[in-house]
Amino acid sequence: MAQVEFLGYVDDDVLPGVYAGAEVYVTMSEFEAYGMTVAEVLAAGTPCVIRDVAALQDWTQNRGVVAISVTSPKSIQQAVRAIDQVGSLTLENKSWEQITTRLIQVAYMNRKSTE
Repeated sequence: MAQVEFLGYVDDDVLPGVYAGAEVYVTMSEFEAYGMTVAEVLAAGTPCVIRDVAALQDWTQNRGVVAISVTSPKSIQQAVRAIDQVGSLTLENKSWEQITTRLIQVAYMNRKSTE
């Protein structure tokens, strides 16, 4: 049985560990100009379930991302379960500096794939 924990505000120095320790990151945002949290989570090695809208659509071709257009509880549940099929994104080291470097790499790859 999956557990969901709502943390509220998390300090910047703790956030990479939270991202890296999560089994999956889910965002159902209706509007994003870029999707920075998706980039951070992917850089931390954690797969994502995202809503297939706005700039989040730019992330749908990345390994570790499952995108959905219908945001019903059932479709979100199915997407979270589908995470097993997208492959592992684990990183050996997860310091903030390493995650930031990986974030830049992921963002660069994402930008290149949309050009």
